[in-house]
Amino acid sequence: MKLVTVAANLVGLALLAVSGVAALAVVAMAAVSLLDGLTGARFAALWFTAGLALTAGFCGYVLRKFAAGNVIPLDYDISVAFRGGQGGL
Repeated sequence: MKLVTVAANLVGLALLAVSGVAALAVVAMAAVSLLDGLTGARFAALWFTAGLALTAGFCGYVLRKFAAGNVIPLDYDISVAFRGGQGGL
């Protein structure tokens, strides 16, 4: 394997692990908030951690797909329909 592929795979796994830990933290913070009440600091921490879980999970997934060679290239569609149907412009 290429070094880039191995590095992308490892970083993707690390991001997925971060996402899993953040998701567990969201569940724990939600449980504590239900028991003790929601405060401003708890809400902010819950909001940040939920965003971290979603972002790290998505980025980790995309990096793992990149390492496997399953990501669609950015210049995928260069057809007439993509350009708004303007013919040969």
